[in-house]
Amino acid sequence: MEYYKIRLKPKSSFGTLPMSDTIFGQMVWTLRRMGFDVDKMLENYLEEPFLVVSDFLLDDCGIVPKIPARYSVGKSKEDKLDMLLNRKSLKQKGYIPISTIIKEPTLTREKIVDKSRSIGNQHYQTSDVVRCSTNRLTSTTGDGFSPYTVIEHFYNGIDFSFYFFCSDDLKEYVLKALEIIGEIGFGKDASVGKGKFDVIVGSCEKVSVEKERANAVYTLSNCYLQGIDARNAYYEPFTRFGKHGDILAITGNPFKNPVVMARQGALIVFGEQLPSKCYIGKGIKSLSFHQETVMQGYSLYIPVYLEEDL
Repeated sequence: MEYYKIRLKPKSSFGTLPMSDTIFGQMVWTLRRMGFDVDKMLENYLEEPFLVVSDFLLDDCGIVPKIPARYSVGKSKEDKLDMLLNRKSLKQKGYIPISTIIKEPTLTREKIVDKSRSIGNQHYQTSDVVRCSTNRLTSTTGDGFSPYTVIEHFYNGIDFSFYFFCSDDLKEYVLKALEIIGEIGFGKDASVGKGKFDVIVGSCEKVSVEKERANAVYTLSNCYLQGIDARNAYYEPFTRFGKHGDILAITGNPFKNPVVMARQGALIVFGEQLPSKCYIGKGIKSLSFHQETVMQGYSLYIPVYLEEDL
């Protein structure tokens, strides 16, 4: 089972968290601007997606699986006391290296805790940034004082890893679309310099993962779980209040219906038989007034083996 991985270098702060469904939307609009017949490509998207993308993963690390809190301590009394005394630092260990999951796919409660790590504030911060509304005619704030805050995500000295699945003949165009998005900016406030990144030349590679002995999967993006025949699932719910992009953003109603998904880092337990494809989830339609709208509810995954239910 194979898909692609590439590294990206952020060049500015981001106004939008680079999550898979938003990345997919901007990627599709970019492919349309490149001359592709996107309507035809999306015709069979609910059954056979032509493209599935991951989140932008910080330092090639995913979110730690949301195992029950009572299991996030050691076995012995000494371990439990040590963990309780250091619970603040433990909570900051919110990431787990993807390479660790691929190389050591057997997961236990203790291993998830031991292998988790933190990404310091010197590399990643989320901050409220104060701005003022400006009259475009006078270039001033006018008589009143109208400050407001927006959330920005700052990255320093750290790269993203980006995983994607597509046909071999589409790969080069996906990479070109990614370069274009990096140049013009991703997501909110791209017009004022946010969301810019570089594609690191020569970093694209194929990732091969084995399903042997696996009985569960670790997801690389937000995933729509409805209808999945799973035995168990450990995840953090995430509600996407979506908004159309490109030309549809300036229509009468640019907003989409909310969708509840499992956030990246979910552990989905299937038992002996994993899905035959390299992704799980569903494509989602009928989200808004624009009935042709399609949203990515798929997620690439890494097969793992859970020795016991968490």
